[in-house]
Order: sequence, then structure tokens, then C-alpha cells
Amino acid sequence: MTCTESNETSCARKKLKLEIERSLNNGKYKDLFFEDLYRLWRCEAISPEVVLRELRVLEGLEKPLMKVDGDEPIKFWIGPSNTCKLDGLLNRSASATKHPTRFKRKTSPLNGLWHKHYFVYQADFLEQNIENQKINHKALTLHPLIAMISRVAEGQVTGQWIIYEKENDQHTYLALAKHKDGDQAIFDRLKTACAINPTSG
Repeated sequence: MTCTESNETSCARKKLKLEIERSLNNGKYKDLFFEDLYRLWRCEAISPEVVLRELRVLEGLEKPLMKVDGDEPIKFWIGPSNTCKLDGLLNRSASATKHPTRFKRKTSPLNGLWHKHYFVYQADFLEQNIENQKINHKALTLHPLIAMISRVAEGQVTGQWIIYEKENDQHTYLALAKHKDGDQAIFDRLKTACAINPTSG
């Protein structure tokens, strides 16, 4: 697809819609989700692929990160060579980020919705993941690179959120959000954009 200067925005939007559609199986998305992803790409210069890969994982379209024969756990060690303690198991899922989680806190207006992490390769996300991994392996002195590699291997990478509804086997992607936004602010955005039923929460 070629773009001229005059229709660059229109072309970019069409391209993104096409890539979202390719990343869906039977899922669907709201306008707010599209606008958030478009803004992430065009205003923050972050590739939509960091989100689209997680969509394909949720939709069952993505291949595992690590393909191995057999179903035995793959162990790895990151500690000193004089210890036999297992430090982790390699992640065989299609995503390096944490498994999807449902909002369950009864006082949260997001109660009943789901979120899946997506990871952006920026300093604050790297620092938080490295710090989390050091906490998980307190007995070890981890080089930052090893800490991040082991976090990916364990499928425990955190980042920002894809907020979605789940009904039976169908996902409806509502918006992108940040941890620091707070549940009420996220809910208010969803409600204002008509991404959820106004009577929800």
C-alpha cells in the first residue's frame, strides 16, 4: 500500500485496521481500542505489533515463543554453578507477558472485565521488570540482562494493559490503559467513549 503526503493519515488508519483484523479470530474491538492503538503508534512511535501479538495470543493465532519436542518441563539455572537449585522453567506459551487476569476486586468499577499485559521496550518498563525479577530471586545477584531474560523465559513480563470483555469464547477489546491510570479513570474513559454499557459498574 502506498501513501501520498495528502492521504498519509487515512492510509495509516486503513493499514492499522487491516492489521487488527488479521490479528483476530472471532474477536472484535471498540473504536476506543483502535484510537488508543493508533495514538500509541503515530504519537508515541511504539509499534502496534507489541499489542497485536498479544491479541493473536488471546485469539489463539500465535505460535509458542519456544518450540520444543515432548512435554517435559525445560529447566534453567541463573544462579552460581555450585548450586543445583532450579531457578525457573522456560515459558512455552505464545507470550512472554503474564497470563490474562480478570478484575475481581468487588469495589473496582472494572470488576468482571479482563486485562492482558503488553510490553513496551522503554526504560521504565525494563527497570520495573528487572526489579520484580530480583525480588522473585532474592538469593541471587542478577545482572539486569539475565534478570530480563529469565523473566521472559518464565512468561512473567509485565507492562501496560489491554482491557477487554470476555463472553464465552469471544473477546471484545475495549481500550489500552496504564497501571498508573487507576481503575476509576479507566472505567470513566470506557464509559465516556461508549466502549461499555453506561449502566455497568
